Amino acid sequence: MLQNSKMRIYRIYPEDRIDELAAEAGISKLLAKVFLSRGVEDPSLIKKFLNPSISDLHDPFLLAGMDKAVDRILDAIDRKEKVLIYGDYDVDGITSTSILYDFLLSLNADISYFIPDRNTDGYGLSMGAIERLLKGNYSLIITVDCGTTAVSEVDFLNQRGIDIIITDHHQCKDTLPSACALINPAQPDCSYPFKKLSGAGVAYKLIHAMGIALGLEDVHNGYLDLVALGTVADIVPLVDENRIIVKYGLKMMENTKNPGLRTLIESTGLAGKPLNTWSAGFILGPRINAAGRIGDAARGVKLFTTEDLPEAQKIAGELNNENAYRQETEMDILNEAVKYIETHIDLGREKIIVVYGKGWHHGVIGIVASRITERYSRPSIVLSVEDGCARGSGRSVEGLNLFEALEYCKSLLDNYGGHELAAGLTLKEENIEKFREKINEYADMRLSGQDLIPKVFVDVSIEKEDISIESIRELELLAPFGCGNPNPVFEYCNISAGEVKRVGGNRHIRIKFRDGNFCTDAIGFNMGEIADEICNSKVFDVICSLEINRWNDSESIQLNLKDIRINDDFFIDYAFYQSLDRYLNFEEPPLQGLEKARSEKMNLRGPDESLASHQGIGTAKPEKVASIVLDAIGSGKRTAVVTNSLYGIRSFKKMLRMPLAGIKKEMRICYTDSSIFDINGIKVILNPDPETASFEDYDCVIFYGNWLGEAYISKLTQKCRGTEVVLTACEPECARELLEAIPVREDLEAVYRQLKKYRTDTILIDDIFQFAKAVSNNYGMNMNFFKVKKCLEIFEELGLIKCEYSGYLSITVKISESKKVNLADSIVYNRLEGYKEFLGGIFCGLKI
Repeated sequence: MLQNSKMRIYRIYPEDRIDELAAEAGISKLLAKVFLSRGVEDPSLIKKFLNPSISDLHDPFLLAGMDKAVDRILDAIDRKEKVLIYGDYDVDGITSTSILYDFLLSLNADISYFIPDRNTDGYGLSMGAIERLLKGNYSLIITVDCGTTAVSEVDFLNQRGIDIIITDHHQCKDTLPSACALINPAQPDCSYPFKKLSGAGVAYKLIHAMGIALGLEDVHNGYLDLVALGTVADIVPLVDENRIIVKYGLKMMENTKNPGLRTLIESTGLAGKPLNTWSAGFILGPRINAAGRIGDAARGVKLFTTEDLPEAQKIAGELNNENAYRQETEMDILNEAVKYIETHIDLGREKIIVVYGKGWHHGVIGIVASRITERYSRPSIVLSVEDGCARGSGRSVEGLNLFEALEYCKSLLDNYGGHELAAGLTLKEENIEKFREKINEYADMRLSGQDLIPKVFVDVSIEKEDISIESIRELELLAPFGCGNPNPVFEYCNISAGEVKRVGGNRHIRIKFRDGNFCTDAIGFNMGEIADEICNSKVFDVICSLEINRWNDSESIQLNLKDIRINDDFFIDYAFYQSLDRYLNFEEPPLQGLEKARSEKMNLRGPDESLASHQGIGTAKPEKVASIVLDAIGSGKRTAVVTNSLYGIRSFKKMLRMPLAGIKKEMRICYTDSSIFDINGIKVILNPDPETASFEDYDCVIFYGNWLGEAYISKLTQKCRGTEVVLTACEPECARELLEAIPVREDLEAVYRQLKKYRTDTILIDDIFQFAKAVSNNYGMNMNFFKVKKCLEIFEELGLIKCEYSGYLSITVKISESKKVNLADSIVYNRLEGYKEFLGGIFCGLKI
């Protein structure tokens, strides 16, 4: 399971700019790397990002329709008209309604508000709600966080002489409603510099504009705490204006003057603590959402607009209780949905999960959709069916715009709306199966199998020298973190795990990691199930964010784990030495000296006539390999690379981290047997078995190595009929690596001395890798699996020991009586010496 972790996507950045940017921007090299990995190289932009200012907010009158909206609202106030704010039942809608209602109330407007019922009214302007509201004799309705897609509903109001101002931020359909004013930065004719405001952000802009018109230019900033809460909860990108709003709003929230918000913070145990996007989005936000999911969403507006402390305390208590009930209900529906998915849905065929149930609570199906998408790494739509009508919510993944997917299916839908990653919809129960087929038809055109693999984006690779309390404090300057500005994610390789504990009811894990003399704690949320695997392994590569764990006035470094796998080098080394052992068994007797090598031209820098006669075969210099591979991938060729060294593997891993002009390809590493993976992406095959290897399904096969014999490589190229073949030698580094893997006399002495330390004639070696590690530690040398295996073979051939293998890693060694032996009498030793002589010539730069 540890090796089947998330796909790691590495951000590429110009390493030659690190020192210069750090000096110009006055930041550390680590922070400079983070900015470079995110494409930011301008020191002035970095300084502005790290020091956001309220003065950087854009002029609200740049929003299309703003001037008309301000004039109409102020005119309604002057004329004492009855005005209604039509909101929405989520956090963004409730905070939008609250700030606009409070502001208009302060202007002595005749103002009321309405929050639709999630179950009976659904999202946005609905005819049922509008018909009920006609009794209020309103002459002006202002929507917040909804209305952009309500074309027929707006026409209905216009026909009855009711003006409507729409403030919204959702995506627009082809036809826009004929409103008195439409304020939405996403509308086509709006030139506003920032398009990603939340609904609360747009309402905040409306208040700002009215404040300017009334000479109250700072009044809007008194609502930043609620605007920040709505912005975080709606998961809009925390960049540009949203970053400024949330940065200042969170700070204001810590000492908020809003009685309801202060009471809610106190009731959740957050009072007196620094607030961040996590506490706003995952502690406070769900309680506000609970108002609309389980009961009357209007209580959220009451909470944020009341001056009555007992009333605020009462509402806060209700929301806490309803949030707990919401969690239970959510889990019941999730379990039922998962059971349905596992028994009724073919995940190999359907890229979008559509699941439905009778009477599922409308208030929680959006959260359930999020859980399903997270669990199965694909878009999901969860529908609740009642009286022949299905109403639901959807969540998506990168690569599929859910709003556009619903547009594709609009002939089957009664209503829909939303964003790229989240949407709502209603349809007739009888259309559900047709809808499932239609939306998956769209998904097949937009999503590849790779789009459905869980991914983690890595900003920077770090080492222990990069990590300190001071460097993490500097990283915190990047906050607030969230959509569009995620907490930096780092890859930290080759660290050893010590104590491992399950915590939080066994759902999470705590690990003590060590890297030389550097020790740190780590927390892995929802990773409890892999605790045993971590205990059974030692060296890991982790993906994490860096945190300061603050407890009882003390601070310590903590890694927040996002992904963990056995150390790449450790895992590759482990498999390489096994494959190298098998590879030498494939070879004919080794070359007898360099003169024979010269005469037979065995080095693939000048392939022999039998190989060159193969139609479609070509040669290339080592430095051209990268461009050949990238060209093959870029042109869509199914590509295999055959190599015989760790250097070859790591070279290709590095190549595939280069920018590929948007090409998405995955590298699979195979050891000896290449049949375990399909041929999608690029496959690097290490020391393949010439008897079982097959390359007929590939368009291009590249042989990259310093091969030790003609027969082996000739057999492999014969398996490439009809396939483009490129032969190239590795750089001398590859030969050096193979050369150092072959045991010398000192290695033989160390292994034999280690055997004699057991002081018994029969020795059980459970794991040759661990035995090799013990030799390395005891004798200060570089020992590996391959060396130990060959040393034992030589000893057995010379009559010093007898070996009985139990599998590939375990061996029982019986030591014979000590006697003098001559290494020259060992065929294995002589073969290895031949390989050493050949490889030594390559490494020394000898042209063969």
